[in-house]
Amino acid sequence: MTLLDRILSALKPKPDTSPRRYQRCAYCGKRSEDPWTDAEWDRRERMCEECEYGEMADGTLW
Repeated sequence: MTLLDRILSALKPKPDTSPRRYQRCAYCGKRSEDPWTDAEWDRRERMCEECEYGEMADGTLW
């Protein structure tokens, strides 16, 4: 393995291996329909599917 290969492998993003679990919505308090990892849930802004659809429909959460 060359030095360049080692550098490139170190810079590649590592897969998320944290456990998937059902999360609670920060807005309505309901449990998510599907299990999510903590990183995925943070990217969704801790919002359940129903709140996300409602926000998409009118552009605001409430």
